[in-house]
Amino acid sequence: MGRVLNDGTVLRRVVVLCKTERIRKRALAVVNGLAEANNPQILIAGRRHFREVEPGTYAVWTALESKLKDGRTQLVDTLVGYAIIQLLPIWLPKVRIDASNTHSLAGWFGENYLPYKKPVVLGGWRVVDSPLVTRH
Repeated sequence: MGRVLNDGTVLRRVVVLCKTERIRKRALAVVNGLAEANNPQILIAGRRHFREVEPGTYAVWTALESKLKDGRTQLVDTLVGYAIIQLLPIWLPKVRIDASNTHSLAGWFGENYLPYKKPVVLGGWRVVDSPLVTRH
């Protein structure tokens, strides 16, 4: 995280969607293992620290180089993104939009699960706004 991708954007979030609780626990164990290995060491360029900010969500920190006015450089601890590990929301009801528009969208847009659960510090998703969606 924090690196520039081929299209010029910066990778800020990695989301791991798990189908079962066993897979989620394994993914959490991998991130916790990385945190145990890296967090006690000094934060330097290229090394990442993982700090759990809420269950399943980790803030990823690194040291980025910053130029000073006199030409010297310094490393500054910087939050570069989030790693999010969550279960797929398979409990949501199936939705089929048809002409009657009578099917429930409960849980799909107001519960902060799709396309993934955003960390609380980033706020929830904006409400979907479309001229094709009718509100009652």
